[in-house]
Amino acid sequence: SVEIKLERKGDFIMPVDLMVTYTSGKKELYIIQLDLMRGCKNEKKDGIETIIAEAWNWTNPFYLLLLKSSFGNVEKIEIDPFRLLADVNIENNTKVLKGDTDYYFQR
Repeated sequence: SVEIKLERKGDFIMPVDLMVTYTSGKKELYIIQLDLMRGCKNEKKDGIETIIAEAWNWTNPFYLLLLKSSFGNVEKIEIDPFRLLADVNIENNTKVLKGDTDYYFQR
């Protein structure tokens, strides 16, 4: 399995959309809501499997997402792939995996 660790930077809390692209071309969109939200969006994107992940506890600056796939099958991981958040630094939203085994996202 693959562990993806997210870190919230700052005090502004927001839900996170996280896209995983596999070497096969398959894509999965993980919807990570906040635990204090009363509902969950269930958007369907063409050809992309949507997975509602466990909610992120808003008081915890870290979040761990476990993928069922092996690390070698993951090609790219991207936060906010549809550019819906007011993000001051989109340069740190995407990681293309090239054989390394440790990546750390800050959000």
